[in-house]
Amino acid sequence: MHIIDSCITQQAQVFEKLFVEAQASWPPAPSVPSLDKQCFTLVMRPSEKSRIALAERLGYLADRFGGNVYYGPENLHLTVLAAPDLDGNNLVARHLDRYLSSHICALKPFTMPVGGLSVINDTIVFKAYDPSGNLLQFNKSALIELTEELYGEGVDIDKLIGLHSKIFWLTAVRLGSDAPIELLNYVVTQADQSMGALYFDTMDMVKTDLLFRPENTTVVKKYSLGELN
Repeated sequence: MHIIDSCITQQAQVFEKLFVEAQASWPPAPSVPSLDKQCFTLVMRPSEKSRIALAERLGYLADRFGGNVYYGPENLHLTVLAAPDLDGNNLVARHLDRYLSSHICALKPFTMPVGGLSVINDTIVFKAYDPSGNLLQFNKSALIELTEELYGEGVDIDKLIGLHSKIFWLTAVRLGSDAPIELLNYVVTQADQSMGALYFDTMDMVKTDLLFRPENTTVVKKYSLGELN
């Protein structure tokens, strides 16, 4: 099997496992105590045109199912790395900046296919596939270096990264506690619907809340993929 096919297959299996778990425990309970907590996060944002196109796909859900928080063009994004447990102070931002400034040149601009809708815990997501696995490796290397510099050895990197050591996505909907089964059924119909591809050539370090609300988001620094910063 080609390495690209292998990477996508592995990521698809993780999405499928999480979806089965979500179906078995529907409706979901909120997975985080507060959406207002801020942390330093690495994100990538597709073009405005792509964000608008994805947001338009959510219009049907927003019209039919209230009581949820729907993302739009202003806050749709792909999280590369978020480790709230490391966010004790600005040391995290300084270490991330040092790593990115010297390593971002190794990560060239790339395209990620969007493979339909799924559910992860209490969120509906757009599945984004990392075909070569380069972003996953970049992500893991960044956190390994960060935790070794700040905390030394013995840190569980996979636990700190969470699912971003295996998959990436764009959060589409934060679900309320009374999400109806009809909403889940709709996601099932869209689970394997290709939604095009997203092109990325920059990465941002931001300080933001869990909804990526513009009024609560500060861009600390922008990095151009494939270039020294």
